Amino acid sequence: MPNIKFPVKKMVNKVKTIQEYEQMTLAQLREEAKVMSMEDFMEFEKRELIIEILKKATKDDGFVFVGGILEVMKDETHGLIRTEGLLPSDNDVYISGSQIKKFSLRTGDEVYGPARLPKEKEKYLSLLRVDTVYGKPAAEAANRPAFRKLTPVFPDKQMKLETTQEVISTRMIDLLSPIGFGQRSMVVSPPKAGKTTILKDI
Repeated sequence: MPNIKFPVKKMVNKVKTIQEYEQMTLAQLREEAKVMSMEDFMEFEKRELIIEILKKATKDDGFVFVGGILEVMKDETHGLIRTEGLLPSDNDVYISGSQIKKFSLRTGDEVYGPARLPKEKEKYLSLLRVDTVYGKPAAEAANRPAFRKLTPVFPDKQMKLETTQEVISTRMIDLLSPIGFGQRSMVVSPPKAGKTTILKDI
């Protein structure tokens, strides 16, 4: 496959994303179609009109800039970029397994890049290239460590809760159950035993 350089910055200024078109009303979309000198645009429903506008707007370049949250399929052969929150929709973007492996992409990653419009018998737009992951170059995503392989750092510095001589509860916590920076703690007690007071003192 030839190495094609996509003018992403130019494209972003020229063509709206599919999410931006989705946020527009049908009347606004029709006005957009009118400005673009489209024919028979009054016959289309919103979803169809968006696709037709994208086809018209990207006719010269043949692609559109998309982005969303990645969901990798269980067999890891491909993934779908959810462009409308985390739920499946008609505006999802297909991403190949080779791109997922190349950049070590994971479910939940925020991915952006150019995508081509669906061909005949295709349901989704197809991502041509991964440009950014969480706003950073895609190449940096491949070097991210896996969370489960990170070394945990345990609390090594005590958080002194004692304040004044009148407040005894925090002094007792320092002596009997000290709390470290970065540590989670839980106050457990029967009703009306004073746990709210302890939390206020802390």
